[in-house]
Amino acid sequence: MKIKTNIFYLFYMVLSLSVIVFLILLNMKYNSIKESLYLEKQNDTQRIANNTHVQLLHYESILALLGEQLLYKNTYKRSKISKKIFKSVLDLNTEIMGFALLDINANYLSVSDNLDLKDVPNIRIKDEIRLSFLETLESEHMVIGRSYYLENAKSWVIPIRKAIRNDKGNVVAVMASGLKIHDDNTFLSKINFLDNSSLLIAKDFDSNDDSYSIYDSAIKNKDQDKYIRYNTPISKSIFQNIEYKKLKEIEKDISAPHLLEYVNNKNQSIYGAMSHDKRFKIFIITQNNSDIIKNQFINSILIYAVLFVLSILFLYTLTRFIEKLDKSQKSVLKYQATHDNLTTLPNRQHMYNNYNTFKKEAKEFELLYVDLDNFKNINDHFGHDFGDEILKEVASRLKKSVFKGDMLIRHGGDEFIIMKKTHIKNDTNYYEKIIEVLGKTYTVNSMEFILGASIGVSNYPKDSKNLTKLLSMSDMAMYEAKKQKNTFCIYSEDLKNSQTEYLEIEHELHNALAKNEIYMVYQPQINADGTLHGVEALVRWNNKKLGMVHPDKFIPIAEENGMIVELSRFIISKSAEDIYEVQRLLDIDFQLSINLSVRHLFSENFLENTLKDIKVFDGEYGLITFEITERLFIKDINHVLPLLNILKEKGFQISLDDFGTGYSSLGILRTLPINEIKIDKSFVDEMIHEHDARVLSKSIIKIGQDLSMKILAEGVETAEQLELLKFQNCEIFQGYYFSKPLDHMSLIAFLQKGISSAIPFYRFG
Repeated sequence: MKIKTNIFYLFYMVLSLSVIVFLILLNMKYNSIKESLYLEKQNDTQRIANNTHVQLLHYESILALLGEQLLYKNTYKRSKISKKIFKSVLDLNTEIMGFALLDINANYLSVSDNLDLKDVPNIRIKDEIRLSFLETLESEHMVIGRSYYLENAKSWVIPIRKAIRNDKGNVVAVMASGLKIHDDNTFLSKINFLDNSSLLIAKDFDSNDDSYSIYDSAIKNKDQDKYIRYNTPISKSIFQNIEYKKLKEIEKDISAPHLLEYVNNKNQSIYGAMSHDKRFKIFIITQNNSDIIKNQFINSILIYAVLFVLSILFLYTLTRFIEKLDKSQKSVLKYQATHDNLTTLPNRQHMYNNYNTFKKEAKEFELLYVDLDNFKNINDHFGHDFGDEILKEVASRLKKSVFKGDMLIRHGGDEFIIMKKTHIKNDTNYYEKIIEVLGKTYTVNSMEFILGASIGVSNYPKDSKNLTKLLSMSDMAMYEAKKQKNTFCIYSEDLKNSQTEYLEIEHELHNALAKNEIYMVYQPQINADGTLHGVEALVRWNNKKLGMVHPDKFIPIAEENGMIVELSRFIISKSAEDIYEVQRLLDIDFQLSINLSVRHLFSENFLENTLKDIKVFDGEYGLITFEITERLFIKDINHVLPLLNILKEKGFQISLDDFGTGYSSLGILRTLPINEIKIDKSFVDEMIHEHDARVLSKSIIKIGQDLSMKILAEGVETAEQLELLKFQNCEIFQGYYFSKPLDHMSLIAFLQKGISSAIPFYRFG
């Protein structure tokens, strides 16, 4: 369930990232709301502090003017006038409880009518009032005292006092008053425009480092705990985030508000702002329960939270849908992953996935590596559409041919694998049946095609238990069968050794030219009258590791791996140089026959390179014969023919080597620009004892002569063979009867001896 795992992995990853991003956004939103409310709180505190300061300045002015007026010419001693003055001021300032003029010893000189001195706290007795009075005597400004309760007025009062000084600056009296706190018409109720916040005004710290509130908007007149609240120092936790001592050192009368954040004695989280009034030595504090931030935050993100949850639910639903879709398509996906789209056969992946199970069930089985013969030609000449139709038919035929329980695989291209449980070991009839079935005619678009099949066989567990090795072994056997085509080959140790030898030869061959291990020898070709016709250039290879390697072994390998072009150019150039030197040295002309590889013939710039390699002949191309092996070129005749015609036009001689051993018809002799036919050694070997061989050789000679071609018999080793060939009118002979292949210097000696003796070469060869 890889897809399922991946889709849920993706879901969880997206969910995790979404939650992280959402939390980050929530945190940003919370901080934004908090910052906004804090800023609002600072602004509110600043406005309240400014208004309070202005109002207190107003009261300070009233006390100063009122005190000076009462002292003027001792007006305070005239009771009616002083009371009238008091009344007029009180009428204009209803929040003022009353007025009193005291001397510097705290004796009352004059009081307003609305005050009863019995209710007024005794300044001399109460320490907090006495200390406040003494502070007034020393201060240039109005001094605010601690709040107290007037019983007859049923109200809390903030005492304010202002020292009245004479012209010399000496205190002569103290003007005192009281401000109502909790009445609706007090100045505090007017400046406290906060809706959800509380306002707290507190005095500076006293000598005991305590601060007392002088106004708390949270307290109402009817509150039972008001006595405790105003007479208990405020919690130090309010100042925990503020260096309050530095607040008092600020030069401005009113400090900029500082943010507050603390937990009160009820374990509630509180936030707010504090400003300090240096002139009147008070703290102005506005504060809120932090629940306001939380509530506003929750209200603001509620819709986003709902959308987020809905999005996650949608994503989860979509993921589940994809998972279900995956389950419904699981078999299809698995089928596509383990089967070939074209033939619908199981593919290599299926083979590897099920190998362990198959071998346990089978215990013994044969692995057949089936490869179609000549399939590439169909793709090249008719296109892949034709090839695909044939592959479908091949798959259909194989399906009908395999036994139940066996495994049939399309390995790739035109290769198929059959794992056949061992009913009969090395069942050759079964292999032949497969070859026969695949060899029947294929019809595509009214066109008929005939293919063959090559099969390689390996055996489990005899050859190996490893699938990769079994495939390699059967592939090796198939490659061997491919040499003959339309047959089968069973893997063996001899085959392995042969393949090992092949690999060693291929490896060593790569550096053979560079190491000067490749060299040329030349075998003479003798006319029927005993004169020299020419020599055939034969390549030899002597390797330090492998010793002498026969051309029949390394030439096919060079053909397959592409080294033949480089090797052929060496053969042509080296042979041309050697024979040209012999001809000039002995002052004779004779033919040089060179075997020409078809792959070399098709190489790029073949003609240009060949002319360059034989430049020593300086245009005398008639002395060079190129031998073409029928078995190599016959299937490419349409491509070979134009190139051969060009060579013929240049003056080169063309010889058809190994004639009669290939698959060509006799009519091809009329088509090709051939000057010479070589009778294969296999005919010469058998002609003395085999009637058919004699008939065939005679027929070849007769056909060649009728077409005005020279006839050369190779492999002549006895006088009896020579005489029979001469009797059949063969013109040219080559073989050990005359001479073995000779190196450059030995060839010179051979030719010098024949020339000097003036007798036919076959007499002394």
